[in-house]
Amino acid sequence: MTATRYFRYDWEPSGLGAGSIWNEFDGERPVRQVECYGGRWFSSRQAYHPELGPGLAEGPLSKMDYGPENEVTAEEFERAWLAAGSAPSQSD
Repeated sequence: MTATRYFRYDWEPSGLGAGSIWNEFDGERPVRQVECYGGRWFSSRQAYHPELGPGLAEGPLSKMDYGPENEVTAEEFERAWLAAGSAPSQSD
């Protein structure tokens, strides 16, 4: 059985300002992703975002730059996932 793990990474992509990315991994495989920049939410519910690219990380966990300081609880991830789901669609 593989372990589900959750991560948060803060960064600043060009044009959107500072923000955070939350990822859920089942073992090595990315499962869900949420991003928030200046109150604008994006999630992997949508496969592609014109401003960001793919809605879900394309690589395995072992290829990510996450350290122990980036690991978060399932509860924190779920709060972000729910917030993104209640936000207006970014494709509108």
